[in-house]
Amino acid sequence: ARDGMAAATEQEVAVEFQDVTDRELIKRCVKLCQAYGLSAGDLGTKWEVMQMNSNKASQPMTFDQLAEFELTLKHTATKRQKTADSRAAVADARTQAIVRPHARSTFNKDSAHLLLSVLGDTPIKRSARPSFSSPIPPLSIGGDGGDHSPPGGFGSRTDAGKVVGTLHPELGQASSIPAVGVRLELGSPPGASFMWERLDERARRMDEVVASFEAELIEAHGTKAEAVPADEADADPNAAPPATGPAPPPTPPETPPVAGLLSTGPEPSTFVGRVCCDGEGKLNPQSIFLEGSRRLSHACRVRLDLAECPDYALFPGQTIGVCGLNLHGHTLRARRIIPGRLPPNAMPADERQIAPESFNVMVAAGPFCTTDNVAFAPLDELLAQAEQRSALCLVLLGPFLDEAHPTVASGGTPGASFDQLFQSRILARIEAFLAKALAAGAAPHVVLVPSPRDVTALPVYPQPGFPRKGVSAAVAAQVHMAPNPARVDVGGVSIVTCSVDTLMTLGAAELASPPAPDAPRQDRMLRLAAHVLKQRLFLPLLPPPADVPVDVSSNLHSGGIGAMPDILLLPSQLAPFAKLMPQDDGGALCLNPGKLTRNAAGGSFALLSVHPRAQIDGARTSDIGVRTAVQIVKI
Repeated sequence: ARDGMAAATEQEVAVEFQDVTDRELIKRCVKLCQAYGLSAGDLGTKWEVMQMNSNKASQPMTFDQLAEFELTLKHTATKRQKTADSRAAVADARTQAIVRPHARSTFNKDSAHLLLSVLGDTPIKRSARPSFSSPIPPLSIGGDGGDHSPPGGFGSRTDAGKVVGTLHPELGQASSIPAVGVRLELGSPPGASFMWERLDERARRMDEVVASFEAELIEAHGTKAEAVPADEADADPNAAPPATGPAPPPTPPETPPVAGLLSTGPEPSTFVGRVCCDGEGKLNPQSIFLEGSRRLSHACRVRLDLAECPDYALFPGQTIGVCGLNLHGHTLRARRIIPGRLPPNAMPADERQIAPESFNVMVAAGPFCTTDNVAFAPLDELLAQAEQRSALCLVLLGPFLDEAHPTVASGGTPGASFDQLFQSRILARIEAFLAKALAAGAAPHVVLVPSPRDVTALPVYPQPGFPRKGVSAAVAAQVHMAPNPARVDVGGVSIVTCSVDTLMTLGAAELASPPAPDAPRQDRMLRLAAHVLKQRLFLPLLPPPADVPVDVSSNLHSGGIGAMPDILLLPSQLAPFAKLMPQDDGGALCLNPGKLTRNAAGGSFALLSVHPRAQIDGARTSDIGVRTAVQIVKI
């Protein structure tokens, strides 16, 4: 795959790394692109991820940092090769689960033999691959040549309890668990069918998304056919000539009327469509097309020229409005991009009922056990922290039994199925935690959200929740099996979340304009989070990422964000953070709690403390973000 990709040039790398002035560093980056089959944009994205994860985002590139970066690239390539066979083994285990009589499937017991005759009775093995070796000699780090493997395992960690990120720490934490209700606002999506998606249904859903945004813009700005030039509409032959004087102050740019993609002319218009890439690979300014709706544009595609557009951030599948010109019918000259629209509010702010007491919400994203065992010691520690910190609600995001875990990939433990492991190692711990809290007079809640990497869940996104058949009746009211994605209401505070790594996925696919020389650098994480809200989808990429099985029709129908949330949870491999989004992007609190474990070492979780409005001067009922304290803590 590396040999088939075009090599990045020094000029492309220099544009991507504008802060690097050392030509030798640029040449080394070009060699890395050639060695690992990366474009300049891909290399820049991976470099930015490493810098953020190591809290060095503001530091300039050095040879030592570049050497660490090379080790990270090599480790990732080696790990990807090692997990190929393990994923094939897990896929075979899931195939066996599909043909069980009680499994939800498009196959029945009469047609199951047809599936087995195609797949065979034994796991499908991929051909062995040679171990990865970089074709360029590695740099040394500081001349020490030492071992740069991660530090000791979970039991030997020394930073447990360390706070690595905060937001509004002056507000403090709730000291008790109030009697506040927790409920799921989204029901389980319809059963997604793996490799059984009708193309006509998929095309109809995709067109509905574009047509819906188009209809909103038409309602606000009209169509080109309805527009009347201002000089004609207001012309009066008897009117006096306009008075001379100073020019009025400039006004914000107006949005011209909406037109179909095939509409041509010298007048600016607003064109609505879906961003498409001409071919495979990442977007670049020469490969962007816009696909319009069936009603107004007959689903045609035209090329999008961004040469005159100073600010944009695009990715395949994004539904946008383009203000510009279409002079010849085959190319849109964009001058401004409308990147979507925010979801509407669920209800007026003065009608919302928010809990009058402070409460804590703890959030953690899997894996919940380290790669060297399935003892689930990190989960035990997390539950102990939830008890110690008086968490009203514990939101747990999968994977719980990760398909990439060495024990799971090798077939699990002898004498126990994956469902039995989930019941005995995970649900049993959660039930014991809840039973102890109920006995003490508290009533915490636990919300479980599956992941496509969970071997006990349907591996197609969007996912229904875990089955409730194994939950003890004594704590059933406190356990909530949420779908993926999910919307959870905790004391009137709306939390939306998804266990897919949306930030990493969008970051790898996004094409953004370089910042102006004197303009402040935009927060990239908040920009990626704004894509989720303005597209009203947790996974708006089309085509979807190759490593996530997605039922596109169900995603467009059931994977959306129907109302503006108060808190947006986006768990990611990227560095954890808690930030308030700008008011233009909805003003929600955006949180990445990080992963609870990272290979054999511990990771992080987040604690949110929501306080009453009366404690915050000038806060409105809807201002949840400004009255929420956040701590991101090492497990």
